[in-house]
Order: sequence, then C-alpha cells, then structure tokens
Amino acid sequence: MSTDLTAPPSAARRRGLTLLTSLTCLLLGAGCWFVGTGFTLDESPQPVPSVVSAVLVLDAVVGIAAAAAIGPMRRAGAWNLLIMLVGVPSAWALPAFVVAAVRIGRLRTLRTDVAAVLVALAAWLAHSFVVPRFAGGLADALVEAAIVVVLTVSLLLWGRVRSTRAALIASLRAQAEAAQRERSAEVQRVLAEERVALARDMHDGLSHHLSLISMHAGALAYRDDLPAARVRDIGQTLRDSATAAHTDLRHLLLSLREESVATGVDAAPLADATSIEALLIREQDRGATISVRWEGVSIADLAEAPRPLAVALERILAESLVNARKHAPGAPVTVTLARTRDSPDASAAEVVLRVTNPLATRGPGPVEEAAAEPTGTGFGLAGVTERARLLGGSAHWGTDLRPGADPPSRADGGTFALEARIPWT
Repeated sequence: MSTDLTAPPSAARRRGLTLLTSLTCLLLGAGCWFVGTGFTLDESPQPVPSVVSAVLVLDAVVGIAAAAAIGPMRRAGAWNLLIMLVGVPSAWALPAFVVAAVRIGRLRTLRTDVAAVLVALAAWLAHSFVVPRFAGGLADALVEAAIVVVLTVSLLLWGRVRSTRAALIASLRAQAEAAQRERSAEVQRVLAEERVALARDMHDGLSHHLSLISMHAGALAYRDDLPAARVRDIGQTLRDSATAAHTDLRHLLLSLREESVATGVDAAPLADATSIEALLIREQDRGATISVRWEGVSIADLAEAPRPLAVALERILAESLVNARKHAPGAPVTVTLARTRDSPDASAAEVVLRVTNPLATRGPGPVEEAAAEPTGTGFGLAGVTERARLLGGSAHWGTDLRPGADPPSRADGGTFALEARIPWT
C-alpha cells in the first residue's frame, strides 16, 4: 500500500481536523463518563443493579461511536441530529452532542433548529422514563429537561452566530475582490485610453513636423539649381521642424513619467488658442499661402473656451494643413473658423473649422515641395474623426465639384474640403 504524498495541504488539513475533533470528543467524553459513573454508583443501592451496569456500558459504547462519527460528519448537515439523539442520554457522547448542536445552528434554518430542540428534549425524556432514578422526582426531571432545552438553544445560537459571522466575512471579502477587479479593469481602461490619446498626439504632432522634413529634404535631393539663400531657408526649416518634433516627443515622454508632476515640469503638450494662431503664422512663414476667415469667433473667444476644444481645433487644423501640403503642394489654403448659434441655448453652439484647397498639380507656392513624395501613416483623417467624436462633434471631408465639371482630379481641379464641427461646451 502506498501513501499519497502529493495531496494538497487543504486536504491534509481537513483530515487532521477530522481526526482532532474525534479524538477530542473521545477524551472529553471519557472524562464525562467517569464523573457521571461515579455519581450514579454513589446514588445506586448496593449491590449495583444489573440494569444500571448495562446502562453504563451502553453509555460508553454509544459515546465512543458518537465520538468516532462526529469528526467525519463535519459536512453532514442535518444528519448531525443523529449525534444529538444519542448524545443527550449518553455522558460519553456529551462533547459530540455539543459539536453536533453547533453544526446544526450553523445551517441557519429554523426548521432544523426546531427539530434539534425537539430531538434533544425527546431523547432526555425517554432516558428519564426508561432509566431508573434513585434520587429526586418529577420536578427534578422537568428542571433537567428545561436545562437540556436551554443548553440546546444556546448551542444552536452559538453556531448560528459563527455561521453568520463567517458568511459576512466571506461576503465582505467577495465584495473587496469584486471592487479590486473593477478598479483593475478601470485602470486598464484608463491606460488604454491614454495609450490611444498618446498615439493620436504623436501622430498629429510628430507627423506634421516629419512631413515638413521629408518634403524639404526631398527638395534638396532632387533640386540642385536652388539659390544659396533658398537652400539656407530650407535648412533652417528642417532645423526648426526637427527641433519642434524633438520638443513634442520630449513632452510626450515626460507625460508618461509620474515624476514630471512632482518636479513641476509641464509634461502636457496641450494646445491653446495661441497655438492655433502660431500654427497659421508658422505655415505662412514657410511659404504656404493661407487665408484665414473668422466668423463669429476670435482668438480671444477660443482662449475662454474649454481646453479640449482648443486642443482638438489645433490638431485638426495641423492635420488639414499637412494633407494640403502633401496632396496639393503650393496650392492656396482657405481656413474658416466660425461659431454657429442655430439654437437659442448658448450651450448648443458649435465651432466649425473648415479647410479647403484646390486639387491642382502645382500651385503658386514653393515649387520644390512637389519634389518629395507624400508620406504619412494613412490614419490622419481617421484621427480627425475620432477627435471630433470624442468631444461630441463630427468631421467630414471630400471634394466639391464645380458646376458641370467631371469628377475632380489633380489635373482638372476641384476643391478638397475638410469640415469639423465641435460643440462649444
């Protein structure tokens, strides 16, 4: 016969608890039996009647059997009533009776509690009428029956309290674990949103500068007849774009560090109203032909608007200008910023950003920009839509046909327009 040494510790602990319960009840029951036997022999006439000797022997046999059974019956539920039935009249089974009554109480059902009291009372009354009494009368028997009932009820209440406390602790533990899971899920959700926002900011910010570097570097690679002054201007543009890209990347990386808050470093590369104006001026300084129209809104108004609105407008405008430079280099760009008030409710106002440019092969702007092939991730317009949607707005883009013209192309012209509508609040 081999011994299973790979049993889990919980199984070994249960077996040990079962054995300990039975041994404890057996030893305590033996003590109760010896004390009870002494009192019985003192009260009984001499010589001791054979019926008394038989009852004492039966008490020991029943008590040993009850002590042996009480351990394995730890999860027997209502079957512990059998232990209570034999434990009331048996002194040796008294400890097993206590354990069984507590277990019945832990079930926390009124029906089993009432059954336990009735079983204990019936067993004691039967014992009182069957076993001869050598002292006392009916009054003493009734007092003893009342003591049995009180003891049984007390043990049932003790078991019920312990079970209620254990259930409460388990419920609190389950609630704490559920709350921890919810917190973990919320943290993961926030982290996912932050990753998406970070990716969007990296695309909107860095791709703007990198596209400038790509196109101007392409111009230097393809054009060897540029004047020295123009080469210096392009070199300065490359340097400015690289510096701006480095600054944006540094801000994005700092935003990932918790220490940036403690050290007071401004780690949030968020735009504001002045960033929109600075973006337009920077593009015009680089040779872009941009006309700006303000309708019902001004820079001062945007400065008082919610910060997310200014961030979204600046990013969408930057992406629109990048697309115009990639797909219609040198073409004039018209930027319109308007505030609509279609509803008497001021909170229903929207800011409309509309960027249009003709679809032409080459505009009047710097010709060397056409030398570089358009580059990009292909997710810019999708990012524009997502930014507007997150703020409760919308974004659309497409081509406007001239009356009677064929579908637009780079050769025959047409106008590409991007329009974003974002609620003011």
